[in-house]
Amino acid sequence: MPYEYTSVSLSDEEDDENYESSKEYNSKEVTIYAIDCRPSMLEADQNGDIPLLVTLKSTRAKIVDIIDSRPNDHIGIILFGTTESNNPHNKGHIYILQQVDLVDASRIKELDLLINNVNLIKDRYGSSDAVFPFSDLFWVCSDLLVNASVNQYFKRIIIITNNEDPTGRNAQYRKAAIQRAQDLKDSGTEIILFGVKENEDAFFDPNLFYSDIAAFPGNDDKQEDESDNRILSSIGNLKDLFDRIKTSQTSARSEFRLPFEIGPNLTIGVRGYNMVLEQKIGTPKYYFAEGEQTLEVTSVTRWKCLDTNAFLTPIDIRKAYPYGGEDIIFTEQDVAAIQTVNNPGLLVLGFRDIAFLKSHYQVAHPYFIYPDESPEKLDELGNQIDPPGFQLIILPYADEIRQVPPHAEVQDYQEAADTMKPIIHTLKIRDLINHKNMIQRAALDTEPEVPVDNCVPNYELIESTLSNEIDAFKRLVGLDTLSSQDILDNQAQAQAKKRGANTSSSSATASSEGQPSKKLKEMTIAEHWKNGTLEMVTNPSLKEFLTSVNIHPKKLKKDLIDQVDGYLKVKTEG
Repeated sequence: MPYEYTSVSLSDEEDDENYESSKEYNSKEVTIYAIDCRPSMLEADQNGDIPLLVTLKSTRAKIVDIIDSRPNDHIGIILFGTTESNNPHNKGHIYILQQVDLVDASRIKELDLLINNVNLIKDRYGSSDAVFPFSDLFWVCSDLLVNASVNQYFKRIIIITNNEDPTGRNAQYRKAAIQRAQDLKDSGTEIILFGVKENEDAFFDPNLFYSDIAAFPGNDDKQEDESDNRILSSIGNLKDLFDRIKTSQTSARSEFRLPFEIGPNLTIGVRGYNMVLEQKIGTPKYYFAEGEQTLEVTSVTRWKCLDTNAFLTPIDIRKAYPYGGEDIIFTEQDVAAIQTVNNPGLLVLGFRDIAFLKSHYQVAHPYFIYPDESPEKLDELGNQIDPPGFQLIILPYADEIRQVPPHAEVQDYQEAADTMKPIIHTLKIRDLINHKNMIQRAALDTEPEVPVDNCVPNYELIESTLSNEIDAFKRLVGLDTLSSQDILDNQAQAQAKKRGANTSSSSATASSEGQPSKKLKEMTIAEHWKNGTLEMVTNPSLKEFLTSVNIHPKKLKKDLIDQVDGYLKVKTEG
């Protein structure tokens, strides 16, 4: 039986209310770091490392990573095992260092202050070996989550300690702590332990307490109701703590959850995951200084009536489309009906042989479709075993496939790929990392480093270390037989083909009297309209023209051209 692939239709209207309601509720997260501050956490180990200091550095690194990757997530920090108390119910030995909120520069600077002098924790908050009701810690965490109004967030509590039994073998404390932890888990809060062994030969027994409130690798009975965001608790040496905290919260998050219609009256629920996603620089934001604070600028868009110069309210604004010299008014319901082709979901359109699927059709990253009804299965180390799903590859439109440049037939593609690998690995560009580092230094008032412009090719490195590999690759793919002029000619042909009708229309700009045509830059908007070359006018020029005739310009070029066309038609006919 030949392999087959499925053609599916993905309805993805982001403005549709039904689509919004089908998104995952846990797109944002709130994490509370509960850090043990008992005296043993302040004592250096055999390698000279202080557990509490490594914990603070690890937490800071994770917070900085969250700013880059998930800026809308909330973070809170609680110190326990202190002598001082700072919480709403005056629970002893629990100090709220940072409330649950978005991360900003001031919160990172507060951590930096403690990292630079870890003894400040003992001086300011104290350190105590006193046994207290550990359920109090969960009560304080619960209060933070409630007061932060993060009901729709995925909630997580991470406990970092080297104490394997915080209840001090007190049966009453143990029972109360387990019950309160279970209440938090029932309300959707995940509890994770990062247990720190005091030295290489030390033993941290989770069965004394923590195995009753957190999930560990191989503990199957604790995993059956966990979501795809689960992080398993772990125990290890201090030197591993940094990596374990920094790599936490990197589990797969579903991009969408939709119904999958396989056939008539046969629909299952699936989740879609992005397995590979390119890293991009985020949208820039504007800030202003007010005293010692740096605040984000809040932008407000308001519309004015050209006739009365009065501000318009939403009920005064209507959506319209120019047609036949008139504006056809649409209501919000009309626009929604036009945009909605079908209910959100995946729909099987048919089946074709896999031979029709070419490798160069994959111009975008695929989605991994996963049955919503099945939890994943893990091995004893917490790794997933053969996920029950399939890859969803988005097929391109014809104009998304570029013309193949001149080339010779390649006899061994694998050999060519292996030859290119050292070239790719050597010439890595780290400009995105430099961009983030410069922003962090500006926000945290640290000394800036002179950035290295990695966009400039390192010709000396290329010549000294990669010349043989480049020559071998060119020979394998037939580029050694092509001249630079062949490549330029091919590029010119591709551009001419893409322009299509525009190229022919631009050559027909002479007037009907046979006079020479003007240069495009010298033509007015009306002359472009008359000669059918409005497509070659820039958006700013079109908007400037529309504004000059008291027409509010739209955003897309097609709409701008329609506005100009409608105006000049009416003016000409009048």
